[in-house]
Amino acid sequence: MKEYAPGLPNKKRLSSIPRISSEIKTNYVLHEHHADRAGKHFDFRLNLNNKAYSWAMRYFPFKAGEKRLGIRQPDHTVEYMRFTGEIKDGYGKGKVYIKDSGKCKVEYAGKDLIKVVTLSTQHPAEILLKRTSEKNWIFLNVTRARKPSDPIGKKSYKDYTKKDISRFVDDDQYVFQPKIDGSHNLLLLEPGKHPRIVSHRESKRSDTGLIEHTHRFPGITKAKVDKEIAGLYRGEVYAVRKGKLLPAEELGGILNSKVDKSLDTQKDQKIQMRMALFGIPGDKHKKVLKFMGKGFEEVQTAKSKFEKSDMLEKIRNKQHPMTEEGIVIVNKSTGEPYKYRLRPDYDVYIRRMFPGQGKYAGIAVGGFEYSLSPRGPIIGKVGTGFTDALRIDMKTNSKKYIGKVATVHATRQTKKGVLFQPAFTRMHLDK
Repeated sequence: MKEYAPGLPNKKRLSSIPRISSEIKTNYVLHEHHADRAGKHFDFRLNLNNKAYSWAMRYFPFKAGEKRLGIRQPDHTVEYMRFTGEIKDGYGKGKVYIKDSGKCKVEYAGKDLIKVVTLSTQHPAEILLKRTSEKNWIFLNVTRARKPSDPIGKKSYKDYTKKDISRFVDDDQYVFQPKIDGSHNLLLLEPGKHPRIVSHRESKRSDTGLIEHTHRFPGITKAKVDKEIAGLYRGEVYAVRKGKLLPAEELGGILNSKVDKSLDTQKDQKIQMRMALFGIPGDKHKKVLKFMGKGFEEVQTAKSKFEKSDMLEKIRNKQHPMTEEGIVIVNKSTGEPYKYRLRPDYDVYIRRMFPGQGKYAGIAVGGFEYSLSPRGPIIGKVGTGFTDALRIDMKTNSKKYIGKVATVHATRQTKKGVLFQPAFTRMHLDK
């Protein structure tokens, strides 16, 4: 068959958009085309059924909320999606560059509507294609951006780690919940839209202001939210592999990597993403959990004296499936939380100081770097747990600390010996 131009077997062929009702993974490319005749424009191509369905547009809606007109073009070959270079003459004569490309998922598709989510970035873009006439399509960037009403941060917990909590065990006014070794997130349920999972922190890198983990949860976007369960719910995102909690450092990799890499890691290692919702169990939460389905649950709540004691004992003995860190004590009437940590002690060797920031800049240390033996490799930093006076003394008289042993609290130790969430406790005077 004669090819009219690179990747274009037939310049009149516009195949029907295939019907897709269950999300599929495929790939896309956004070509930047400096054409002699049409001028600079963009060509968006989507691989469906081994054909590159194509649209040309003067501008592409890169930012959330933008919309642009795309004109349907003849089908190209999938191989052409990798093309970059110069078309010497004829149809499309000019230079072609790849502006963006990678994996994506198509949540649904049909003759009038297509939903595409890019996966080859840490912050995915959601593009909705709506046909308005025979060849005219509107491209809408429907990626959710942070709203002024969206909360930032999380409630601070009063720390009872070094206090006697026996009164909370005996008092029915308080319940215990495991302090899950995960990542605090928000479950956004907006009427008529699909669920979203976003961090409580504001993003400094994404144009949307959101750190979103929605698309790291396979299948979460299938259903639309009903008004009855709409709302904002806080919870802890964690992951399980072979029935065991994924270490926090590995969970961080799952949440902070590009989405396609995150999904591949989950599949290869048989990791299941989960989310436990906070709060005292109630009817609305039950409806939310039923709607969200597998992978979503209420945080385990110990109410009786026996249940509370049993939870504490299991955490102390490292037998609890969700934490080794400690518990959250919740007042049933006010919802006020207290945290109680069960953190083991570790001895480390102080090897070098690192400078303080903010109010400590120039006058005090930020903390120290440590090793597990006097001359072993430096494997981590400790930056919390110090008094201001100690930070200043460590800067002024650093020689008396270098090489000495410090005792720190940490939630766990990795296989390489790195301490997770270390906090300075005291200098070990006997070593």
